[in-house]
Amino acid sequence: MSTDTNISRMARQLQKTLITIRRDIHQHPELGFKEHRTQKTITRILTSLGLDRVRERMGRTGVVGILHGGQRGGSVVALRADMDALPITEVTPVPYRSIHPGVMHACGHDGHVAACLGAAMMAQSALLFLEQGGIPQTSKPRKGTRAACRVSSPPSGYR
Repeated sequence: MSTDTNISRMARQLQKTLITIRRDIHQHPELGFKEHRTQKTITRILTSLGLDRVRERMGRTGVVGILHGGQRGGSVVALRADMDALPITEVTPVPYRSIHPGVMHACGHDGHVAACLGAAMMAQSALLFLEQGGIPQTSKPRKGTRAACRVSSPPSGYR
């Protein structure tokens, strides 16, 4: 079976899980630097994957997860997702709409987080692209802020 076929199969197998994660995050939106529930969700999932390191409170509510490949000190790939919601009232008639009045994921950050977590799940289970280093998995609170910018790159010593 080709690598492309394996990747496609793994993605299909994760589809329902990732939809569930996205809808959960969508239903529980949090404004920038207040993403405490989202942080716990990301941390729980990354920890359950057995990553080498998972660290919370990066830039207040960000998360960094590190998955080392077979060769430490090699090249790395960073995956990053914004996770903050917007101060907008959701009026969509979906069962997973925001339960917080005046706050919603109108920007797609719920999908960004789910996609990054899916990539981490696939990398961990198949050790994809890891022969040359690892994959830092980062999630940051709000874009455009000094604290948020610091967690866009893996902290020094994370290899």
